[in-house]
Amino acid sequence: MKNFQKAKEKFYSVTRKFATTTGDYAHLTRLTMEIKGFETKINTFYTKTGEYVFESIEAGSLSEDKTLKDYCEKIRTFKKEIDTRKEEIKDIRAHENENEAFDTENKHDTDEGK
Repeated sequence: MKNFQKAKEKFYSVTRKFATTTGDYAHLTRLTMEIKGFETKINTFYTKTGEYVFESIEAGSLSEDKTLKDYCEKIRTFKKEIDTRKEEIKDIRAHENENEAFDTENKHDTDEGK
């Protein structure tokens, strides 16, 4: 009966770890996709900014322009969003490493008890 209880606990432990790991990977994938989306938006605004600056220079009207300031602000906002998500990814990966270290310690403790 004691062996059955140990097997049951091990099964639950592995199941919880699998669920946590799967959730973390799904979260990492979502964050990575969001980062790629923001990078695409930044490139779009870089292109729009370049086109607008070129046209403004050609027209001789590049001084304290609101559209140009708006584009630059959008680029800064997207860059902040990317940084936020990269920090979140870093935190998730650090948490994964902590879980792996904990599991290794528990396995070691369990192996010693044999």
